[in-house]
Amino acid sequence: MNKDNNNIYWLLKDKYNFSEPEILKFFQDSDYIRLLRQKFPRNDVEHTYENLKHDLKRIKNEEPVSLVIGWIEFNGLTINLNYPVLIPRPETEYWVLEEVKKIKNNTSKLSFLDLGCGSGCIGLTILKYIPNSHVTFSDISTDAMQQTIENLKANNFNNERFNVIQSDIYKDINEKFDYIFSNPPYVNPEGNIPESLNFEPAVALYSKNYGLEVPLKVIAGSGSHLNKNGKLFMEFGEMQTQEIEQFVIKNNINNFKFHKDQFNRTRYLELSN
Repeated sequence: MNKDNNNIYWLLKDKYNFSEPEILKFFQDSDYIRLLRQKFPRNDVEHTYENLKHDLKRIKNEEPVSLVIGWIEFNGLTINLNYPVLIPRPETEYWVLEEVKKIKNNTSKLSFLDLGCGSGCIGLTILKYIPNSHVTFSDISTDAMQQTIENLKANNFNNERFNVIQSDIYKDINEKFDYIFSNPPYVNPEGNIPESLNFEPAVALYSKNYGLEVPLKVIAGSGSHLNKNGKLFMEFGEMQTQEIEQFVIKNNINNFKFHKDQFNRTRYLELSN
């Protein structure tokens, strides 16, 4: 199955609730309206047909299928994408769950900061798998704040277990945490940028200084926002390891290590306070 057909498959399955046999018929028969008449009540057919045509055009124009569907699954959670935020990536899903699994058996009450939370997917994973956790969600973007709040409600988390703060990195964050998890913008705006990224907000993707400005600020400010023995976990671009290591050493941070993602690419930093 080619890329477009694979995206159409998920569109039909997740947005239009087609069964496997119905999807097969769709690929075998281009008479969409006849197929829709078989599936939907008469008064819904024309409206659904127009929506489907529009969605198929969006996929043809290489818009990410998760945006066309309107949500994405992330570590067993439904992450809605109704506001312009970063689309959660499989690499992020992988490393967040890896670290959460190491923490979840800790019986102490633990405080977390999801710094640059975007859709809220990282912090929601923490709330789902670590029952004794409290998460502060923070982002500079108003859209991210709205999307995070929507996703917290959609996944039915208790209001007492989280708070949401709009902040430019650590600017309006005055407390300390046991853990900071962050997937900051780290794409070099002067680099070779895939067209598919045009569908996501620039503030969530790009960082000056070859993509390093925001990640280095996250590292630099982590010490004053972590409790004793606290840890920072931060995602970065696979080609940025050397620059990040040099910065960490230059700032006399000795307790750190790099980890690889599921594709064996060095992808995130662990730093202990």
